[in-house]
Amino acid sequence: YKGQWFDIVEQKIDLGEGKIVSWEMFKSSDAVATIALDDNNNVYLGKEFKAAHKDFIYTIAAGVAEKQHSEETLKEQARKELREEFGFNAKKFEKLATVLHSGRSNPKWHIYLAREIYNDALDKDEGETIEVLKLPINKALKLLLSNKSHFVALLGILLVKEKLKL
Repeated sequence: YKGQWFDIVEQKIDLGEGKIVSWEMFKSSDAVATIALDDNNNVYLGKEFKAAHKDFIYTIAAGVAEKQHSEETLKEQARKELREEFGFNAKKFEKLATVLHSGRSNPKWHIYLAREIYNDALDKDEGETIEVLKLPINKALKLLLSNKSHFVALLGILLVKEKLKL
């Protein structure tokens, strides 16, 4: 299957000793995601309706990365998503981690921490309606753990707590 945002392809995998299996793989572009943290250790989450879940989920600013990217273009894409989705920019942008999506999909998630944030909104993407919530980091973690949330939001909060010993 070839789609606008992703493809599904079949791969033949040689497991050794003559055993070959077929696996379907989800192929997509990499993605970026950003935890915005203010000077009082509040984080900003988005509450957004997602058709795949037929419900509102909690997330962080995130989006698809350019197909051809460098570390610098990934950081700028993360900054752009933060401005479009949450209306913030940041004086400090730091990469926290790059993680794999799953064993049968190829996208990598590049997760950033934005600090010294300030208002600097860009126009939202068409069809995107996000309620932005400001929460102390520990309350944000509890909210993510007790509701439908995007895995990268939960991982991002945990990475920030670990990095800053919060």
